[in-house]
Amino acid sequence: MCLEGGDAMGLLSDCGKTCKDLLSKDFDENTKVTVTTTSAEGIKCVSKGTKAGEKVTGEVSVEGTRRGVKGEVKVTTGNKVSVTVTKAGISLGSGATGDVVIAGDLPDRNSGKVTFKYRSSPVDFNLKCGLNPAPSVEVEAGAKVTKAILAGCEAEYNTSEAQLRKLGGGVQYTAQDFVAAGLLQDMGKTLKCNYYQKINGDTQVGSEIVYNIKEKATKGMAVGIQQRLDSDSTAKAVLNSKGMLNLMYKQQVQPRTAFVLTGVVDTKALEKSAKLGLALDFKA
Repeated sequence: MCLEGGDAMGLLSDCGKTCKDLLSKDFDENTKVTVTTTSAEGIKCVSKGTKAGEKVTGEVSVEGTRRGVKGEVKVTTGNKVSVTVTKAGISLGSGATGDVVIAGDLPDRNSGKVTFKYRSSPVDFNLKCGLNPAPSVEVEAGAKVTKAILAGCEAEYNTSEAQLRKLGGGVQYTAQDFVAAGLLQDMGKTLKCNYYQKINGDTQVGSEIVYNIKEKATKGMAVGIQQRLDSDSTAKAVLNSKGMLNLMYKQQVQPRTAFVLTGVVDTKALEKSAKLGLALDFKA
């Protein structure tokens, strides 16, 4: 039951991610259809459609790589065009590598951002800066203190306001069959702790608590369990402190076709109808 990732590097966003995914991933009250195709030349096209209530939205993205540079163009029903260009795996010497990502939305000239990702042992960091006259600068870093302990921090500084907008940090401990993490967020006002346990090869559980340090009050709690039913299907249930019970069933119908059925039940108002969601994923 050994958990993976003991020797991998990581960032602050990786602290507690295993538990966060168990408690939140694949839960959606909307109806979604995703179709992915890949040409013989390696051009990947992803079409997505979403129905939320009476509103229907969609997007189409095309992704390809040439001479080590990956480009992606995404078009949405809101007439927004997003462009991302990535150059990955740049050798920086001494075993370190770097990625450069340039992204922006059209026609918004101030939406552009450039991200530099540095990967080495034992430190990783991301540096993101807006491509406008008064950009925000974001930094996220992580370091392996020991094989089992990952520590990270993040900050965001807005140059136009000369103000620090974000400051936080966290630490994660990974053992053979459990992961425990603590995150300090909201400029030190919020403490989030979560715990993930792998019971066996089929069963996983997780819990999270959010505490407001300034108000000295618990702001939220959640517990969840994930069970692999067989090699192609998984079920999950998560209950939070607001009384909302989230249920999920995921089925791999064929090697390239899957569906996810979700439901949300208000346990404090059982007379209300449950909210259902459905996601279909097709790969050609």
